[in-house]
Order: sequence, then C-alpha cells, then structure tokens
Amino acid sequence: MKNNLYITHLVLDIIPKAGLRKLLFYTYDLHKKTFHWGISSFDHDESFMKKIELNINIIKLKTPLEVKYGDGVWIDNKGDIYIGDLVNPFVNKIKIDLNLDE
Repeated sequence: MKNNLYITHLVLDIIPKAGLRKLLFYTYDLHKKTFHWGISSFDHDESFMKKIELNINIIKLKTPLEVKYGDGVWIDNKGDIYIGDLVNPFVNKIKIDLNLDE
C-alpha cells in the first residue's frame, strides 16, 4: 500500500476553456525529509525549493495538502481547484480551498 502524498507546491498552468486540467506539483516525503517532483524518486532539498519559489508559476502552499496516492490536483475553467482520481477526475472530485488570498 502506498502512503498518502503531501503536496507542498503547485505549478500553475493555463486555465482550460472547458473540463479539467491536471496541475503539476511537488511533494514532501515525511520520512526522508525531502521534496520530490510529483511522485518521482529524485530528492530536492529546502534550498532548491526556495529557488523555485521565485518562479511566478510556483505556489507554495501554507499547509501541505494531503492526497491519496493515485489522486491528482485539477483546475477547472473557473480557476477552482479539485482533488480527483488521476484517470477519471470527474468521479468523486472534491473541491478544495487553498486559502491563497490570506
């Protein structure tokens, strides 16, 4: 069984005209204390993450977003963000509020 993912950074993408678009993200490994691009095995440290945070398309989340392994983060044409299955995100998608404006 795979552990849950803890998403720490989202990569903003173009908002789709219709449907959903998958957002790319960085995760944090609680055991290794390292960051990863999605679910890759390549480790990144805190100094690397601080450098990429300077990129306007990277958003650091105030608190890590916990998602099940096999789920993804999606954006719709209104800019709303959802957690949903990687294969069929329309089934059981859950709208989330990232509290980015605070």
